[in-house]
Amino acid sequence: MSSARPPNQLQVVTLDAPPPEDRFVLVVPGQQAPLYSFDLPNGVTGPARVRIATQQLADRIGSGPDAIDLVPFGRDELWTRAIVFDGASRGEWAAQAAARSGRCRAILPDYLALPAADGHVSLRRSGDAVLARIGLLDGFSAPVALAAPLLDRALRTAQANTVSLDGDLPTDVAAVVARAGLVTGPAPDAAFSNGEVSSDLRQGGGSTEGARTTLKLWLIGVALALLSFGLWAGSVAIETGVIRADTAALRDETTRILRGGLVPAGPILDIRQQVTRALEDAGAAGAEPRPTTPMALLSDATVALFGKAITVETVAFSAEDGLNIRIVASSFAEIDALVAEMRESGLGATAQNLRALDSGGVTARIDVASSQGEQP
Repeated sequence: MSSARPPNQLQVVTLDAPPPEDRFVLVVPGQQAPLYSFDLPNGVTGPARVRIATQQLADRIGSGPDAIDLVPFGRDELWTRAIVFDGASRGEWAAQAAARSGRCRAILPDYLALPAADGHVSLRRSGDAVLARIGLLDGFSAPVALAAPLLDRALRTAQANTVSLDGDLPTDVAAVVARAGLVTGPAPDAAFSNGEVSSDLRQGGGSTEGARTTLKLWLIGVALALLSFGLWAGSVAIETGVIRADTAALRDETTRILRGGLVPAGPILDIRQQVTRALEDAGAAGAEPRPTTPMALLSDATVALFGKAITVETVAFSAEDGLNIRIVASSFAEIDALVAEMRESGLGATAQNLRALDSGGVTARIDVASSQGEQP
């Protein structure tokens, strides 16, 4: 950073960057470590509160508590928000050369590197993502296609009146800012000035390396994505038709699917991020047809699902049937509109097994396939 940096302000270092001479914070992709709200009892603090929240999250994504981690966010001992992430990622982040430096104050998701203040919204374009910090206790990192609806939802409950903009923000994000009546103003003086470093992700450790397989990485990536985008229902089941009883066969099958087109070479580390980047590269090249991997289809389907009063109940994938998403909506018309939107975006989507629910609303299975070929 330049010499104009205020004294004692922490530098920001990204993954794979060498550690600087001054104190710094290592930031990781925020889409892999979203903020999540919990309903926790009063009177329970410390490790017991963390255990309750971890079990609550594990129950919601069906992963088991050994596969996820969380770190409380905020200084209040009765915290209700935490940063959640695939537990094994903590070890990978902590193994970075920068993270091992004595000058590293914390590992944090990238959106917490934005300056924050009560009543203020900080927005930044960062490559193919938009980072947002809303007040002192909220924030997110989202793909450009999802940033506007996610920001719109956050601003509905936020007590915000000013905004600072950094970078070339998408027009739909700018429209959300204008509709919320936010007044453009200067950014708060410095990042990390509100106790963010106390939420150092290195504090995690509930998961074990042995809990992680390529399958679990995919499943937890899906779960965190849907949690982050507010689409996750209670007791959601994730199923996949490529599962085999033998762990080695499962790993080989999952890797084969990815190697078949989306990640043809190099290490498979962050599937969701690699899928998104590969899809964007392919779209920019305008050359090859989109692959039909689970994450590719789910990424596109999530864009259509987001911002609607629709609950996702199950997500299933098989090589034969593609991606199947069981949803609950308020009406059949809402399901028809969702299918139409998916088709307009280039997905082959059909609604199956539609029926009314005794408790109200309707349910359906949305079958999602690649845009290759004619729509049924």
